[in-house]
Amino acid sequence: QTITLNFINILIFCLLTILNVIYLYLKI
Repeated sequence: QTITLNFINILIFCLLTILNVIYLYLKI
């Protein structure tokens, strides 16, 4: 369960990072 939770946490972090990069790219 801890491994799954950690995996989901990493996945969400990567998703937020990608969205942030896309937002900055579109903003320029």
